[in-house]
Amino acid sequence: MAKEHFTTLELKSPSGFSYCAYDNIKDTSILTDVHVGKRVMVAGYKTTAKFYLKSCHTKGDLYHPTHNTYTVRTNNGMERVFYSDQCRLHPAEYRKGKRWQR
Repeated sequence: MAKEHFTTLELKSPSGFSYCAYDNIKDTSILTDVHVGKRVMVAGYKTTAKFYLKSCHTKGDLYHPTHNTYTVRTNNGMERVFYSDQCRLHPAEYRKGKRWQR
């Protein structure tokens, strides 16, 4: 798999708060319902922080009327909600394919 060159930028939410987001991520790194339970990287956090995808919410769902969002779970069991442009699939999850088997 070719190396992914993505950038992090700072955006403003509709409520006026600023947050970090990823830009230029590949289509294979965009999270879907297939990735539930897999490790996720969140923009603005160190790579050692461990987040796991719990669920995906589309725009217009109950409690998520304005943006696509993801609910992630941390190591200690806390659940957090992030905008879809803040999360991407962790590179360690690519190694579970046939290419990395020995």
